[in-house]
Amino acid sequence: IAMQINGIVGQFIGNFMVAINPQITKEYASGSYERMHKLIFSGTRFSYFLFMFLSIPIIFEIETILYVWLGQVPEHTVLFTRLVLILSLSDIISNTLITAQLATGNIRNYQIVVGGTQMLNFPISYILLRMGFFPEITIIVAIFISQICLLERLLFLRKMVHLPSLRYFREVYLNLIVVTILSVTVPGIMYFSIENETCRFFAVCISSVLTSAAATYAIGLQRNERALVVNRIKKWFRKLYYLGLGEFRFVNNIVVSEEELVEFISLGDKLEIEESPMELKGTIIPIGGGKDSNVTLDLLKSENDDNLAFVIGSKKVSMECARI
Repeated sequence: IAMQINGIVGQFIGNFMVAINPQITKEYASGSYERMHKLIFSGTRFSYFLFMFLSIPIIFEIETILYVWLGQVPEHTVLFTRLVLILSLSDIISNTLITAQLATGNIRNYQIVVGGTQMLNFPISYILLRMGFFPEITIIVAIFISQICLLERLLFLRKMVHLPSLRYFREVYLNLIVVTILSVTVPGIMYFSIENETCRFFAVCISSVLTSAAATYAIGLQRNERALVVNRIKKWFRKLYYLGLGEFRFVNNIVVSEEELVEFISLGDKLEIEESPMELKGTIIPIGGGKDSNVTLDLLKSENDDNLAFVIGSKKVSMECARI
């Protein structure tokens, strides 16, 4: 059951990895190491954030989801599912590194070291289970070994493709940790403070979506990556608008492409903005001519000498209000 849920969530990033992996291989083949490094960094961040965005609400509310889905939840399923999702988050960090390593074609020593480390899962888990540990210890062991393998991959790639491992640690690994902590804080507070299961479920899901999106955009992405995300969102809404007006266009026989449907053009002359020599000591008061403007001006009338009324246009009511 845990692997089923993990597979469903993992499908959402599958197409992204299919798209970026050939680009990493192509850049290595052309000798563009700097471009390759950028793809590794960006690919790791985007794939991790996509999976995190979907997995955080599931990790918190998996018990409710399993109860609705199965009715009777098998023992250990809740913790197994949470740990498997965390393991997938840990493994995702290495996906682009694996692609870069395979692109070199020199994988003998890599497979011996990294593959040998991964094989430690079985004997360590067996020993811990024989010592009486709970069954979920096997996934916890896998998470720790996954992080060790990540370190080994970085050491190999530093020599083979000149990957700046310290820069990777700073711009990718620490970045992911900070964003993850910020993303789980608010949902975690909701989860432990709300007793009603239905209210808690919706509060955790909504807060996790909002905090994950905000933390990812503000901290997780670099400036060029934010611009890429914004452009993708714009294209999505433009397509939604275009398809939503499909019947209207058909009925009115309007033939127009998606790019031509919505376009904002300024017909005015380009304004030259000059820096004002004015020194302002008081408050800039926006004046629209309504009651809010009048009340604000009246409250600040004792500072009239220092205040500046800000008026757009030359409407009579706004100008008369500003003269108070």
